[in-house]
Amino acid sequence: MELSTRVEKIGKMFFKDSNFKLALKNLFCPKKNNHIILEPHMGLGDALINLGLIKTLAKRYSHCSFYYACLPIYYHSMAWMLQDIDNVFPLVVSSGREARQYTQFKNAQYLSIGVTNVNIKKFDLSFYDQHQVPFHYRWELSDTPAGPRSEDLLRQLNPKKQKFLLICRKDSSSELHNLNLASASNLLTIEVTPITNNIFDWAHLVLAASEIHTIDTAFIHFVENTLHADTRQKLFFHRIRQSPTEFTRRLPWNEIKY
Repeated sequence: MELSTRVEKIGKMFFKDSNFKLALKNLFCPKKNNHIILEPHMGLGDALINLGLIKTLAKRYSHCSFYYACLPIYYHSMAWMLQDIDNVFPLVVSSGREARQYTQFKNAQYLSIGVTNVNIKKFDLSFYDQHQVPFHYRWELSDTPAGPRSEDLLRQLNPKKQKFLLICRKDSSSELHNLNLASASNLLTIEVTPITNNIFDWAHLVLAASEIHTIDTAFIHFVENTLHADTRQKLFFHRIRQSPTEFTRRLPWNEIKY
């Protein structure tokens, strides 16, 4: 079965589709120890960081079914990312509160990832430490197949096969940031846009780019998951967003401060 077909078969669960009769029944039933709702931070970048953690929990508790709470906008990326993990499924919710309500509705177990007691200066490490998972799995288990449109997107956006730089300057709130790109004036510029709803469709463009410029958003974590540590591509992390949080970077990013 092709990967894209397998993703289509992943159960897309919406809390709003819940059944009152089932909820009432669960009031009188014991908790389902083999059903676990995972409530993470809801950003796509958090999910990309958590992939190695999710895979480890799924293997550690292989008799359990996990439901990873995610926002509707990230469903296609999440479904693609989880496609090879037989016992983990995306659960579409609008908030963490809804994920907790769903836990009660399903009479399931509940686990949070980084919801409380997080060191904001090492928040990614905190996620793994909370569940006693070695942090090096954050990269060792981060491999995900390129998205179904990845090769087509490369051909579409770079039909002449030129050397190019790839830019991500839009944050999760859709705000565009003006970046200092003076060093890359002679290269074709390709910008990350909402041309696809699956972040993994950008994989071939990430692999082929001569330079990558990104702000602190999910895309930097996607690049961290996609490239090898010994990459020779020029990487630029634009610190244009003011944030007290810090995360670990394995790749040789050149930091540009504003």
